[in-house]
Amino acid sequence: LAQLQYPPLVVAIEAQRKEYSAAYAKLKGSASACAGAGGYVSEERFVWALNVVRSRAFSGVYEGNSYQDRVMQGGFALALAAGGAATGMIA
Repeated sequence: LAQLQYPPLVVAIEAQRKEYSAAYAKLKGSASACAGAGGYVSEERFVWALNVVRSRAFSGVYEGNSYQDRVMQGGFALALAAGGAATGMIA
């Protein structure tokens, strides 16, 4: 971690680790939620699961395209659907 040489990233990683530890402690406090087929969920598996979810979840205001581009794409999709329906390719 020290080799990253980018203090804001180190701080963010440490904050995430603390967040995960606190969440695991809260989960572990509820035995029924933490008990699996073979016993308790380990902290390692818990952190792995959180990392999987976080790596596939996006939030924020990123739109990718402008509003006008999205309207044009929507119109194109609508035209394709209408054309497909008119020609009988889409039932």
